[in-house]
Amino acid sequence: MRKKVVVLLCMLLSVLFCMVTNSLAAQKSVRAVTEDGKIVILNPNGTWKYSGSKKAAAADPEDIVKNGALKIDPSVTVGNALNGYKYFGHTTWESFEDSQKRRTVEFVGIFDYDKFSDTKSEELSTVLTADMIRKAKKKAQGLKIAYVAQFSISRDGETFELRYSGFRIFGANQGASKKIRDMEKEQADEKFMMLRNVYANKLEPSVWMFFLILSELKSPEPENDSETEPSAGPHAKNIYKKQWVVSKSLRDGNNVVFFFYPEKCESADGELRQAEIRGSSGEDDMSGTEKLLERGCWKADISSEQIIYVSPNSKLTPSIQGFQGIFDWQELSDLSGAN
Repeated sequence: MRKKVVVLLCMLLSVLFCMVTNSLAAQKSVRAVTEDGKIVILNPNGTWKYSGSKKAAAADPEDIVKNGALKIDPSVTVGNALNGYKYFGHTTWESFEDSQKRRTVEFVGIFDYDKFSDTKSEELSTVLTADMIRKAKKKAQGLKIAYVAQFSISRDGETFELRYSGFRIFGANQGASKKIRDMEKEQADEKFMMLRNVYANKLEPSVWMFFLILSELKSPEPENDSETEPSAGPHAKNIYKKQWVVSKSLRDGNNVVFFFYPEKCESADGELRQAEIRGSSGEDDMSGTEKLLERGCWKADISSEQIIYVSPNSKLTPSIQGFQGIFDWQELSDLSGAN
């Protein structure tokens, strides 16, 4: 009798074990979809995990990197560390495949000139003043410097690794001097010092030095004989002697043309000269025959090599794209020489 009871208990335990095992197996197979479309497996103990192969198909490569972490500082995500760096003015993320179908995510963070204003390098005692930054931006002729990081995504889409870290100098204007164009380059951050400074939210010394060098660049000397006034382009000797013209785009897609004349404006400031804004046909019309939109005044800032336009009202100029009332001399064309 006792033996039969033992056998029955063993059979009962076996049945219960199978039932529990099947129940757990059934629960492990429960799947759910998150709000962003990722598939997860819900476990009976309250935990969950992404569905392996389906995660790779659903996950955005950029999100894999942004939501991940590097050994340099596992306490912060890559996305928060890079997007949150206080010296960047603009950041972009882009994913692409190379010719071997290798998936890569590239981050580019462009350093903001103005955020280096009144900063001091630990290596030097010099302070980059706001005036020095203004000069650096002017002499850069469109040149930008950016931090670049590239990450390789694993084949299964589960992990990634940092493949490249460095800086990129680019964006010089089409008419920039050879000295500025020669500065364009890309260089690897081999010891990851720049990356460490970004993660620590610290001033990057190499960028600070780059802005300092730009601020101290000398404007190229004219090749003409010192006794002869150069004829091409505005400079301190002829800025008030010639007629200058520059075209600007309106926000609605049309163009306007600024004309700067040597005749003085009737004002208390004896340096102010006459100016006009006229409509343009959009075909590089700088003849001055289009409709007059506004009469104003202008004066030259010799030290910064800029023209400052003084508007009699604020109705027209806000509609001009990127217009702050200031023109660099490099933007001007000599209307006197064209006649």
